[in-house]
Amino acid sequence: MKQRGFKLGRRFLALVAVSLGVVTAGLFVGTTTASAKTTITPSYAFFPSKTITYNISTSSKAYRSIWKQAVKAWSKNGTVTFKATTKKKAMMQLEAARHLNYKEPGNLYYKGDTILNQDTGETLKVFKQVDGKLDMDYLAKHKLSRTKKVATAVRLMGFMVGLNSSNNSKSVMGGLHTSLAKVDKQGVAYAYRLVN
Repeated sequence: MKQRGFKLGRRFLALVAVSLGVVTAGLFVGTTTASAKTTITPSYAFFPSKTITYNISTSSKAYRSIWKQAVKAWSKNGTVTFKATTKKKAMMQLEAARHLNYKEPGNLYYKGDTILNQDTGETLKVFKQVDGKLDMDYLAKHKLSRTKKVATAVRLMGFMVGLNSSNNSKSVMGGLHTSLAKVDKQGVAYAYRLVN
Protein backbone atom coordinates (compact mmCIF):
# COMPACT_ATOMS: atom_id res chain seq x y z
CA MET A 1 0.00 0.00 0.00
CA LYS A 2 1.39 3.37 -0.98
CA GLN A 3 0.98 6.33 1.31
CA ARG A 4 0.66 9.81 -0.11
CA GLY A 5 -0.08 13.01 1.75
CA PHE A 6 -1.77 16.15 0.49
CA LYS A 7 -1.86 19.47 2.30
CA LEU A 8 -5.41 20.64 2.88
CA GLY A 9 -6.15 23.57 5.10
CA ARG A 10 -4.48 22.43 8.29
CA ARG A 11 -3.89 18.83 7.27
CA PHE A 12 -4.95 16.15 4.86
CA LEU A 13 -4.02 12.51 4.82
CA ALA A 14 -4.56 10.20 1.92
CA LEU A 15 -3.85 6.50 2.02
CA VAL A 16 -3.81 5.37 -1.56
CA ALA A 17 -3.98 1.79 -2.77
CA VAL A 18 -4.66 0.45 -6.23
CA SER A 19 -8.06 -0.93 -5.28
CA LEU A 20 -8.91 0.66 -1.94
CA GLY A 21 -8.31 4.10 -0.49
CA VAL A 22 -9.03 5.88 2.74
CA VAL A 23 -9.00 9.65 2.97
CA THR A 24 -9.29 11.76 6.09
CA ALA A 25 -10.06 15.22 4.83
CA GLY A 26 -9.19 18.30 6.84
CA LEU A 27 -12.10 20.37 5.69
CA PHE A 28 -11.43 23.46 7.75
CA VAL A 29 -9.58 26.13 5.91
CA GLY A 30 -10.25 29.12 8.11
CA THR A 31 -9.07 32.40 6.69
CA THR A 32 -7.16 31.90 3.48
CA THR A 33 -4.33 34.35 2.97
CA ALA A 34 -3.30 33.10 -0.45
CA SER A 35 -4.43 35.28 -3.32
CA ALA A 36 -7.08 33.89 -5.62
CA LYS A 37 -5.60 32.35 -8.74
CA THR A 38 -7.38 31.96 -12.03
CA THR A 39 -6.26 28.35 -12.46
CA ILE A 40 -8.95 25.70 -12.36
CA THR A 41 -9.56 23.65 -9.24
CA PRO A 42 -7.22 20.64 -9.34
CA SER A 43 -8.52 17.09 -9.53
CA TYR A 44 -7.21 13.69 -8.53
CA ALA A 45 -10.03 11.30 -9.46
CA PHE A 46 -13.25 10.70 -11.35
CA PHE A 47 -16.10 8.22 -11.67
CA PRO A 48 -16.29 6.28 -14.97
CA SER A 49 -19.72 7.84 -15.60
CA LYS A 50 -21.03 11.39 -15.84
CA THR A 51 -24.15 10.26 -13.96
CA ILE A 52 -23.29 9.64 -10.32
CA THR A 53 -25.82 7.81 -8.19
CA TYR A 54 -25.97 8.76 -4.52
CA ASN A 55 -27.76 7.92 -1.31
CA ILE A 56 -28.12 10.08 1.78
CA SER A 57 -28.09 7.71 4.75
CA THR A 58 -28.28 9.47 8.08
CA SER A 59 -30.94 9.36 10.77
CA SER A 60 -30.53 13.09 11.43
CA LYS A 61 -33.10 15.26 9.63
CA ALA A 62 -30.79 18.27 9.96
CA TYR A 63 -27.84 16.51 8.31
CA ARG A 64 -30.07 14.97 5.65
CA SER A 65 -31.05 18.54 4.76
CA ILE A 66 -27.39 19.64 4.80
CA TRP A 67 -26.44 16.85 2.37
CA LYS A 68 -29.41 17.72 0.13
CA GLN A 69 -28.11 21.29 -0.10
CA ALA A 70 -24.63 20.00 -0.96
CA VAL A 71 -26.07 17.82 -3.74
CA LYS A 72 -28.04 20.82 -5.01
CA ALA A 73 -24.85 22.92 -5.12
CA TRP A 74 -22.94 20.21 -7.00
CA SER A 75 -25.86 19.69 -9.41
CA LYS A 76 -24.95 23.07 -10.90
CA ASN A 77 -21.47 21.96 -12.05
CA GLY A 78 -22.35 21.62 -15.74
CA THR A 79 -20.54 18.29 -16.34
CA VAL A 80 -21.83 15.49 -14.12
CA THR A 81 -25.37 14.82 -12.92
CA PHE A 82 -26.51 13.26 -9.67
CA LYS A 83 -29.31 10.75 -9.29
CA ALA A 84 -30.74 9.54 -5.96
CA THR A 85 -30.92 5.77 -5.53
CA THR A 86 -30.91 3.04 -2.89
CA LYS A 87 -27.97 2.60 -0.55
CA LYS A 88 -27.05 -0.69 -2.23
CA LYS A 89 -26.94 0.82 -5.74
CA ALA A 90 -25.29 4.14 -4.84
CA MET A 91 -21.87 5.05 -6.18
CA MET A 92 -21.68 7.79 -3.55
CA GLN A 93 -22.83 7.41 0.09
CA LEU A 94 -23.48 10.68 1.95
CA GLU A 95 -23.56 10.11 5.71
CA ALA A 96 -23.33 11.84 9.09
CA ALA A 97 -22.92 10.22 12.47
CA ARG A 98 -21.87 10.76 16.09
CA HIS A 99 -19.04 9.17 18.08
CA LEU A 100 -16.71 8.90 15.09
CA ASN A 101 -13.76 10.44 16.95
CA TYR A 102 -12.44 12.11 13.81
CA LYS A 103 -9.89 14.86 14.27
CA GLU A 104 -11.43 16.53 11.24
CA PRO A 105 -15.03 17.40 10.32
CA GLY A 106 -15.34 14.50 7.92
CA ASN A 107 -13.66 11.81 5.90
CA LEU A 108 -14.19 9.59 2.92
CA TYR A 109 -13.40 6.04 1.92
CA TYR A 110 -13.21 4.98 -1.67
CA LYS A 111 -12.86 1.87 -3.76
CA GLY A 112 -11.40 2.17 -7.20
CA ASP A 113 -8.40 1.83 -9.43
CA THR A 114 -5.37 3.95 -10.21
CA ILE A 115 -4.47 4.74 -13.80
CA LEU A 116 -1.25 6.21 -15.15
CA ASN A 117 -0.90 8.50 -18.16
CA GLN A 118 2.44 7.29 -19.53
CA ASP A 119 2.91 10.46 -21.59
CA THR A 120 2.58 12.87 -18.66
CA GLY A 121 3.25 10.65 -15.64
CA GLU A 122 -0.05 11.81 -14.12
CA THR A 123 -1.86 9.28 -11.93
CA LEU A 124 -5.60 9.43 -11.39
CA LYS A 125 -8.03 7.46 -9.28
CA VAL A 126 -11.06 5.94 -10.99
CA PHE A 127 -13.72 5.68 -8.31
CA LYS A 128 -16.09 2.73 -8.10
CA GLN A 129 -17.67 3.74 -4.80
CA VAL A 130 -17.09 6.60 -2.38
CA ASP A 131 -18.47 6.87 1.15
CA GLY A 132 -18.31 10.31 2.79
CA LYS A 133 -19.18 10.88 6.41
CA LEU A 134 -19.53 14.09 8.43
CA ASP A 135 -18.64 13.89 12.13
CA MET A 136 -21.62 15.49 13.88
CA ASP A 137 -19.79 15.70 17.23
CA TYR A 138 -16.78 17.46 15.71
CA LEU A 139 -18.98 19.99 13.90
CA ALA A 140 -21.01 20.64 17.08
CA LYS A 141 -17.86 21.03 19.19
CA HIS A 142 -16.58 23.73 16.83
CA LYS A 143 -19.99 25.47 16.89
CA LEU A 144 -20.31 25.81 13.14
CA SER A 145 -23.34 27.62 11.84
CA ARG A 146 -25.71 25.71 9.58
CA THR A 147 -24.29 27.58 6.57
CA LYS A 148 -20.74 26.49 7.46
CA LYS A 149 -21.93 22.91 7.94
CA VAL A 150 -23.42 23.02 4.44
CA ALA A 151 -20.14 24.48 3.13
CA THR A 152 -18.25 21.65 4.86
CA ALA A 153 -20.53 19.08 3.20
CA VAL A 154 -20.05 20.81 -0.17
CA ARG A 155 -16.27 20.63 0.30
CA LEU A 156 -16.34 16.95 1.31
CA MET A 157 -18.54 16.20 -1.69
CA GLY A 158 -15.92 17.96 -3.83
CA PHE A 159 -13.35 15.38 -2.75
CA MET A 160 -15.93 12.66 -3.43
CA VAL A 161 -16.46 13.95 -6.99
CA GLY A 162 -12.69 13.93 -7.54
CA LEU A 163 -11.52 17.48 -6.95
CA ASN A 164 -8.52 18.28 -4.77
CA SER A 165 -7.54 21.15 -2.49
CA SER A 166 -7.12 24.58 -4.03
CA ASN A 167 -5.27 27.75 -3.04
CA ASN A 168 -8.09 29.77 -4.59
CA SER A 169 -10.15 31.22 -1.75
CA LYS A 170 -13.17 31.53 -4.08
CA SER A 171 -13.20 27.78 -4.73
CA VAL A 172 -15.27 25.39 -2.60
CA MET A 173 -12.01 23.43 -2.35
CA GLY A 174 -10.11 26.44 -0.99
CA GLY A 175 -12.64 28.06 1.31
CA LEU A 176 -15.98 27.39 2.94
CA HIS A 177 -18.61 28.19 0.32
CA THR A 178 -22.07 26.83 -0.38
CA SER A 179 -21.96 27.28 -4.16
CA LEU A 180 -19.40 26.35 -6.79
CA ALA A 181 -17.15 28.94 -8.38
CA LYS A 182 -16.34 28.99 -12.09
CA VAL A 183 -12.93 27.41 -11.35
CA ASP A 184 -14.68 24.48 -9.61
CA LYS A 185 -16.93 23.88 -12.62
CA GLN A 186 -13.87 23.99 -14.87
CA GLY A 187 -12.10 21.54 -12.55
CA VAL A 188 -14.99 19.07 -12.78
CA ALA A 189 -15.03 19.39 -16.59
CA TYR A 190 -11.29 18.68 -16.69
CA ALA A 191 -11.54 15.75 -14.25
CA TYR A 192 -14.24 14.09 -16.37
CA ARG A 193 -12.65 14.85 -19.75
CA LEU A 194 -11.92 11.12 -20.31
CA VAL A 195 -15.53 10.04 -19.63
CA ASN A 196 -18.02 9.80 -22.50
